[in-house]
Amino acid sequence: MSAAGQTEGADRADLRGDTLVPLAISGLTGDTLGRRFRVSEHPRFARILASTGLLRFPADSSLPDPYDGLVQHVAGDLHVRLGCPLSIGGRPWGLLTLDALDSATFDDLDMEALQAFVSLAAATVSVGERIENLARAGAAEHLRAEDGGNQGRRRQRSHGSGHGRDRGGQGAGCQRHS
Repeated sequence: MSAAGQTEGADRADLRGDTLVPLAISGLTGDTLGRRFRVSEHPRFARILASTGLLRFPADSSLPDPYDGLVQHVAGDLHVRLGCPLSIGGRPWGLLTLDALDSATFDDLDMEALQAFVSLAAATVSVGERIENLARAGAAEHLRAEDGGNQGRRRQRSHGSGHGRDRGGQGAGCQRHS
């Protein structure tokens, strides 16, 4: 992946409905993280998400680049992009893109190594989501257990502390009549 050091921008975005939300950026302006990109308005993103692997756009692609004007320290447009979908459980989760000004930047890129990296990124996201789901489920179970214990204490208080039994031989049923 020697060409990776020559890229001008890279990002990872999370798909929420029809909207991509940037989660990580390198080489793009900071305000990129606050933007939202509707897939239906960005044909490059739509094509990346519809692909089954790495997708390289040619330098002369007529498709507009969603990151034009967002690359740090660059006055001009990007026209070379490499992108791939991140899928979790067979469904699109987001995408990863690499951008460059020089059309030859990705010529010598080891596509198999990049695909392996993308697969690792997808696996990492999947594991992170599973851990988050388990933590949420554990917290919910903890609340249910606490609530169950509180209900038992409320029942105990509503029936009196002795549950209707007399204590210590002091009740009316235990007194001697002389």
